[in-house]
Amino acid sequence: MLSPEERRDMIEVERFILIGCLLQASPPKPKLTEEKVEVMEGTSVSLSCSAAAPCPKLPPNLTWTPRLNDSVDQLQENENKTKSVSSVLTFTASHLHHGQKITCRALYKLQQGDNQKTSNTSLTLRVLYSPKNTSVSISPSGSVLEGSSVTLTCSSNANPPVQHYTWYKVNGTEINTVGTGQILTFNVTESSGSEQYYCEAQNEHGKENSTTVQLEVDYPPKNTSVFISPSGSVLEGSSVTLTCSSNANPPVQHYTWYKVNGTEINTVGTGQHLTFNVTESSGSEQYYCEAQNEHGKENSPTVQLEVDYMPRISDSGSCNRTAAEISCSCESRGNPSPSMEWRVSGQRVTNSTDRVISEEQLGNTGLRSSLTIRHTQRDTPTLLCLSTNTLGSSSLRLLVPSPQQHPGKRAHISRL
Repeated sequence: MLSPEERRDMIEVERFILIGCLLQASPPKPKLTEEKVEVMEGTSVSLSCSAAAPCPKLPPNLTWTPRLNDSVDQLQENENKTKSVSSVLTFTASHLHHGQKITCRALYKLQQGDNQKTSNTSLTLRVLYSPKNTSVSISPSGSVLEGSSVTLTCSSNANPPVQHYTWYKVNGTEINTVGTGQILTFNVTESSGSEQYYCEAQNEHGKENSTTVQLEVDYPPKNTSVFISPSGSVLEGSSVTLTCSSNANPPVQHYTWYKVNGTEINTVGTGQHLTFNVTESSGSEQYYCEAQNEHGKENSPTVQLEVDYMPRISDSGSCNRTAAEISCSCESRGNPSPSMEWRVSGQRVTNSTDRVISEEQLGNTGLRSSLTIRHTQRDTPTLLCLSTNTLGSSSLRLLVPSPQQHPGKRAHISRL
């Protein structure tokens, strides 16, 4: 029992056969095995197309569009003794074939003149496949300011469509799951710029990972600090270089140097490096740098130089004389901290009952030494204050006047 459609096709074929090759009749459409084909990617697909051949000497020419592979054609006899041409197209299904319209075209050449008649039938190919071309897009594109929101979107081509999305964060050798769903939104931090992200797309036929993406995070200067070269103590008169270091994106665009002396702050230079020759006073000053980019600025902690210098004896040294004794004091500063000694008439003084030495430390680099001499009225000594450290020595001579000439008067000072 034929269906109405099959009966109609047969009537068309019989009509075409009755008309024969002499008339310019419209040929019936070729027959395809199926109107819709659903296959799994990677499997072999065979499509069969047949068209009536009323004139075996002029059989129709069958062609496939697109031409996915070579086809095998043959002329065959049907059960009703009529002739037909069949063509079989065999190919391996690819995800690129999904949704393609495949057409079988029959071309008839008529005996009367060079006229041709064509007829065609099409089907749509449906290919099932796992996720392909999985990728991540970033919004907003370009650099992202620290603290702002960023959205990552996972895109993938799959049939049936992707059913599950999973997000991963890579930090060095560590990989962590950070979310699910096609979209991942979060606020970025400075550390986000050193991390990488990727997504995994999955359907019932498999899964695929995207390539990793890395965010470019902008942030103001952080961890600003100053390095001193050479490190450690610096000899007075030598050169020292201060270098300002800061972590920022985009990189620091402006460096400014400041010197702090007590409550006074002065700008002393620009640029990442500051080079100058140190003096004794440099050891009491502090320095810091300011790093700035388009998103903000930050100051470093202050640094203080350690300056090495020879002892310097203060002109404030003095001697007082009374009837019973002579009292002298002498102050010196140096780095490393100096030692002090007294000499009377060229001889080094040591502590005794009639010659007493006492010392007082003045900070890290200063020393005050006092000498008391019990004497007779005839004593008019010449005193020498000598200060020494590893870099050298300096001295100050104190001339004590005689009691008859200058009773109770301060000693005369001369520097050696």
